[in-house]
Amino acid sequence: MEENWYPAENEYESGITKEQWKAFVTDRNIFTEDSLTAFACIQKAALATCTDMAEEFGRKKNFYNNAIWRTGEKVHKLTNCPLSLRPDKTERFWSICCLGRKLPNGRIELKIRPELKEAFDEIGVLEGIEVMEKENRNYYVVSPNVWNDNNFDHLLDYMIQHHCVLMGWQTDNPKGKLFSDLKIGDCIVVALRRSWKFNYYFIGTLSSDTVEEYDDAQKRSLENFILLEDKNCNFLKTWSVAGSSQIPAIAKIDNMKNPEIISAINDILNGANTMSNNSLADQLTDLLQHTRNLILHGAPGTGKTFLAKEIAKRMGCTQNEIGFVQFHPSYDYTDFVEGLRPKNQSSGEIGFERKDGVFKEFCKRALLAMNVSSVSDNFEQVWENVVDYLNEKDFMDVPLLTGKSTFRVELNENGDGLATRTYENGDYKKGEWIQGKSKFYNKEQLYNIYKGLPGIPSRGHDNYRKAVIEYWKKKFGLVDYSVKEKSENESVKPFLFIIDEINRGELSKIFGELFYAVEPDYRVSYEDLKKHQSGEKMISTIRTQYANLETEGNEFDKALRVSNPSDYGHFFISENVYIIGTMNDIDRSVDTMDFAFRRRFAFKEIKASENLEMLSTLGEIKDEAEIRLAKLNNAITEITELSSPSSYHIGGAYFLKLKDFEGNNNERFQKLWDYHLGGLIKEYLRGTENAEENFEKLRSA
Repeated sequence: MEENWYPAENEYESGITKEQWKAFVTDRNIFTEDSLTAFACIQKAALATCTDMAEEFGRKKNFYNNAIWRTGEKVHKLTNCPLSLRPDKTERFWSICCLGRKLPNGRIELKIRPELKEAFDEIGVLEGIEVMEKENRNYYVVSPNVWNDNNFDHLLDYMIQHHCVLMGWQTDNPKGKLFSDLKIGDCIVVALRRSWKFNYYFIGTLSSDTVEEYDDAQKRSLENFILLEDKNCNFLKTWSVAGSSQIPAIAKIDNMKNPEIISAINDILNGANTMSNNSLADQLTDLLQHTRNLILHGAPGTGKTFLAKEIAKRMGCTQNEIGFVQFHPSYDYTDFVEGLRPKNQSSGEIGFERKDGVFKEFCKRALLAMNVSSVSDNFEQVWENVVDYLNEKDFMDVPLLTGKSTFRVELNENGDGLATRTYENGDYKKGEWIQGKSKFYNKEQLYNIYKGLPGIPSRGHDNYRKAVIEYWKKKFGLVDYSVKEKSENESVKPFLFIIDEINRGELSKIFGELFYAVEPDYRVSYEDLKKHQSGEKMISTIRTQYANLETEGNEFDKALRVSNPSDYGHFFISENVYIIGTMNDIDRSVDTMDFAFRRRFAFKEIKASENLEMLSTLGEIKDEAEIRLAKLNNAITEITELSSPSSYHIGGAYFLKLKDFEGNNNERFQKLWDYHLGGLIKEYLRGTENAEENFEKLRSA
C-alpha cells in the first residue's frame, strides 16, 4: 500500500528542508508540547489514525487532528510554503507535516513526512515524551521470579542491563496472555516480597507492542527505566491480590482502589522524563548564567558541543537566539566582527563595502530583543519568494503609487537586487536593455523602505521602492513592519553564541578590541540604556576598526541616541548575550591561551566519564558501551608515554557510531575499533616510545 500515500510527491511538495524542520521543532511557539505529543504518538502507534490513536493512547481524536493541523498552519504562516488542496480546492494544512492514506474503513492513516522525521530523529526531541495519557494507562506489578524457583538473579541482571521485563508463562496461560496483551505506555513495577519485606527492583513503561523471546520467556522492552533500590519506596505496603500480600507472576493495580499507589508511581515516573537538578547540563547552565562566558574543554568526543546545545535548551533559546561558528586558522576579525567585502557596482566595476561579521550581527539581534517585545517582519521570506518568482517569470509589473500606470521590475545581473530597465522601442527582450538607462533598488534599500526609513540618504527613486513594497504586500503577503517596545517588567530573552573549536583560531586577531566588550562587567542592560538615554549614566562602549565607514547610525548608535555622523560606529554587548566556546585539549592546551582572554572566561573540563547521558540512544548496547569506554580510558591513563593522559581519553560521542553498524555486539564493537577508534589511537601514539606495544594494550582493553 506504500504507493497509496498522498499527496504524491509529483502533486505536492512543501519545499521545507530537513534543516528548516530542525529549527522549527525546537521552537515551542511552533511545535507546542501537545503537537510534539501528537507526533510522538504517530511514531509509536500500531495504526496512526486519529481514532485509533485515541483508543490506544487516550485523549479525544480531535486532539491529534487539531495538533497536526495547527502545526502545519503555523509553518505555512511562517514560510508561506505552498499548500495541498482538496478536490473542492479547500486547503489542507496537515499535509505540510504528514502524508496520509485512506483505509478500507474510511479512516485516514498518517505518517510523518520523511524530512520532518529525519529532523525529529537527529535532534531527538520526541525521545522520552509520554505518549500514554495517564488516565488511559494501566499499572502492573511483575515478579522477577520468572521460573518460580527463586533462582532469578541472572535474569534480574539481564532485565536491568537490557531495560526489559520477562514473563515465564506463555500465551496459553492467562498470566502469559495478560502479559502479551499489555499496551504501549502501560507501567510495570518489578518487585518481590521476601521474608515479609517488599523488594523493589525497577520501574518502566512499555515502549513497544512487540513481544520477543529470551530463554523461553516472553520479553517486553521498557523506556523511562528507573532503578528503585535507592528510592526508599514502600508504596505496595497497602496493596494485596485476592487478600494475599504475596506478589504473583503478574497482577494489575486497580486505579480506583489504590490511588495513593498510582500517585506514588507517577511521582517516580515524572522524574524519569526530566534531568536531575544536579545534572551536568544544569550545573553548567547555572555557571554560564553567573559568568556569561564559558569554555568547555576536554578530550575529543566528550560531547562538549552537544552540552552547549543542551544548555541553550535549558535557557529557553530558540533557533533565532542561538548563534554558531567554528574557528579555524584562517578565521579573522573581518569574519567575526566586520570588514570589507567586494561588491559589484552598477557601472560593472568591483568596489568594496563594509559588512558586519557573524558575531556583530548576532549582537544586533540580541540588542533588538532586549529593547523590544515583538517585531512583525517577514521581509526575508518574501524576498526569497520574489527572487524565485522572477527567476521563473523574468519580470513583474508594479503599479505606481498613483495607480495610473505600472513599471517593470527584474532581477539585476547578480540576482541580489532589482532593476527597472529601458529597452529599444519599449520591446522587452531578455538581456537586451539600453545600458545606462536603468534604475536599481538593492535589497538593503528596499528593506529600509519597508521599515519606514529612506532607501538611500538622498531618497532618489524612493517612490519606486515604496511602490514595490506596497505591491509585495498585496501580491506576496508582506506584513506591515511594526515594533512593540518592551515594558520594564518584561523578561529579556537570552541569546547564546557557540564558538566550536575556539582554540583553533588566533583569538587576539579575531576579537580585536572586543576583548573589552566581552568582559561580563561591561555588558549593557536594559536599565543601563534607559539611564544613558535620560543622561543619568554614561555607558562605556567601543568603536570598531571600520567605524569611520559607518555612513548611517547602526543599531548600537541608535540605542545610544548618537546623532553626530562623525561619531557613528559604536559597539557593545548587551547583558542577554552569553558565549560558550568548546575546545579539545590535545589540539591546544588551555594554558597556552592568551591570559587576557582566559581571565574573561570560566573554564570547565568535560571528562569522558561525566557526560554519558548521550549514550542513552544506544538502547540495549548502552551498558556494554559504558563498560568498554571506561576500560579503554583506564588503559589510556596507564600509558606513561602520554603527557596528560586524560586529554587523550575517548569520549562517548565516538561510541554513538555503534548505531550505524549491524551484527551482534562483538561485531559492532569490532567495526567501531576498525573504522574509528584504531586510527585515532594510532595518531595519539605516533612518535611515542613503545607505540606498537601500547596500541595492542589499548586494542585488547
